[in-house]
Amino acid sequence: MKKLILLLALVVPLIFAPAAGANLILNGNFESGIAPGVFTTIYAVDSTSITDWTVTDGSVDYIGSYWTPPAGLPPGSHSLDMNGNSQGSIAQAFNTTYGQKYIVTFDLAGNFDGLPNPKTLTVSVAVGGAPQTFSFSEPANWSYTNMGWTPEDFIFTAISSSTTLTFTGDPTYLPGWGLPTTPYGPTLANVTVNAVPLPPSMLLLGSGLAGLGLLRRRKIFKA
Repeated sequence: MKKLILLLALVVPLIFAPAAGANLILNGNFESGIAPGVFTTIYAVDSTSITDWTVTDGSVDYIGSYWTPPAGLPPGSHSLDMNGNSQGSIAQAFNTTYGQKYIVTFDLAGNFDGLPNPKTLTVSVAVGGAPQTFSFSEPANWSYTNMGWTPEDFIFTAISSSTTLTFTGDPTYLPGWGLPTTPYGPTLANVTVNAVPLPPSMLLLGSGLAGLGLLRRRKIFKA
């Protein structure tokens, strides 16, 4: 009986883990916030200007009509140049379940008004995973209407009830700029975080164990 209880304790939380289709990130398309116009530079001191996100360091450019966002996004979707007037970082905290795997997805491109090339973006979760670095190089026929947006993703396992997702712009320093980095950084759009679905075999195992538990309980009551 004790072994059955232990198995149920391990499996039942997995059965009721967050649904894989629910995006845990709010305002992942950056459509809500101040009106950016063509673009607006947002500093850490103005960190609430993009709804649900915090600019935690440096500055980012909040892009309105300066270039085209990834195809398929809803009207009003915006994007970010992660290097405003300096290397910038943004962050958002969200609820997680201990032991659950999550997949982070986003679209990456770059501001090719200037160097460096390629652009690099660092993505980290404050609890549950090591920082990930993503690189983007200038595509052929690049233009403001052909940004070359590229889908990126990585998976982490949560070890806390709350996780903070952070994006940080290109740290490259070019001599003569007088800034920690150039203002032409990696560009970010369409951020999502979803629970990774369990394999069907695990769900069947969990359902079977739960059923055995109920059956065992009924037999005890009959006795």
